[in-house]
Amino acid sequence: MLKFYRDIALTTILLFTMTLIALFKWKSYQTLVVFISGGLFITLFEIFAVQRGILSYYSNTFSVPIWLFFFWGNLSIFFYRLYIEIKKIKLKL
Repeated sequence: MLKFYRDIALTTILLFTMTLIALFKWKSYQTLVVFISGGLFITLFEIFAVQRGILSYYSNTFSVPIWLFFFWGNLSIFFYRLYIEIKKIKLKL
């Protein structure tokens, strides 16, 4: 069983691969902006939380693991695409 919290490189590679797939599937400027802004803002918030002692991580790189940027960016894309799909469904009704 893989323990992603211990293998930071593997986690980062997997999330980066997911990012490339998502950005390739939805080739749009908006998706790229959502990825970068979501990844940056939420990762910066987590850095702030770690510095204040609210959060802590097993392995620190720039005070948070590097994979967090890719995780929050991918999650931002997910919610953005979910919003678009719900909007399309509402228009059909």
